Amino acid sequence: MCLGGYELDTHYYLVGLRYPDGALVARWKPEWGNDDRDIQMPIDYSPLIDDAGGHREWALNAVRFMLVLSLLLEAWGSPPRNEKG
Repeated sequence: MCLGGYELDTHYYLVGLRYPDGALVARWKPEWGNDDRDIQMPIDYSPLIDDAGGHREWALNAVRFMLVLSLLLEAWGSPPRNEKG
């Protein structure tokens, strides 16, 4: 599985390539700053998607992976801090 994506008009488009099963694409519009701890991902009922629930689960996992990887890459090389209280 390969994961990529791009941003276009306030939406992120996540693209997953699965061998030999083809590709998955999910559109996600992040809502930053709300108090929800869960990622909001509506179910896409496109006629091109056979299993909408499975597609939503894949999209949620892709978004979680993307967010965690982004945070780790941002923290890479940051100096460790020890705050004494």
